[in-house]
Amino acid sequence: MTLIEFAIVVCVVLGVAAGLVGGAQFGALEAVGVALGGGVAGVLVVVLLFAALMMTIRFGEWWRPIYPTCKNGKCHYDEYELLAFSKELSELEQQHQKRGQGIVVRCACGNRYLYSSTHRRFMELRPDASAVPYMVHKPFARRWIRAA
Repeated sequence: MTLIEFAIVVCVVLGVAAGLVGGAQFGALEAVGVALGGGVAGVLVVVLLFAALMMTIRFGEWWRPIYPTCKNGKCHYDEYELLAFSKELSELEQQHQKRGQGIVVRCACGNRYLYSSTHRRFMELRPDASAVPYMVHKPFARRWIRAA
């Protein structure tokens, strides 16, 4: 069972239970009707919570994209491919990852970068797999800035 399915089941059960308790004072038939309404309200609560979560995530991506624009200026954050577990990585690129320096990503142009969220930096990987600082961001800053 996924998290979404679990949340729907929990909210429906809680809505039905609240409907039965709240509708019991009006009689058995009304309690069933209120319980069904509670179940529908539970589903609506889950949908609204997940919609709010998705809007928050999209706002975060708009505020500061996870990846900066590539060095060629053509690829944006949604055009990168994660290569962290790919067999395309060279031995040196795998060593960068094993040492905790970041994960390897590739833009649509074919350039490879080393992204470290803990160090808040984006480094260009040269053909010899050496990492050269490219972009950084400060905590809660909106934009990526060129590394010095």
